[in-house]
Amino acid sequence: MTETNHPDRNRRKLYGRRKGPKLSGRQANLRRTLLGALAYVPGADPIGAFKNTVQVSEIWLEIGFRAGKHLYALAQAHPHVGLIGAEPYEMGVAKLLTKLQDGPLNNVRLYEGDGRDILEALPDASLSRFFLLFPDP
Repeated sequence: MTETNHPDRNRRKLYGRRKGPKLSGRQANLRRTLLGALAYVPGADPIGAFKNTVQVSEIWLEIGFRAGKHLYALAQAHPHVGLIGAEPYEMGVAKLLTKLQDGPLNNVRLYEGDGRDILEALPDASLSRFFLLFPDP
């Protein structure tokens, strides 16, 4: 496939910037380590993503979690729900990783990218709830 025919080339970007202020040393380290442990890969079995940590009864997806305050609160309040969060903004992911290191939750998986990648790869009827947040103007 040539670059001009690449399907993502015509895909409209729905989010703002990916990079913001420089990450602290701790945040950069968490992106290298903890993000790998919590990463969700689009196309993977959503229930299976949690099989080694917690028995989940349903899957919820939150796109645009920014710093993760809402996602983290949902995960605390619903420990048997698998929450997948998608956020392309590095600093937002780093802030949520900091919360997850300080107060670990086994029912959270993260995708640092466009949430449409997850939606396009999920099997039909695999989500019980879907949260679409738009923190950027």
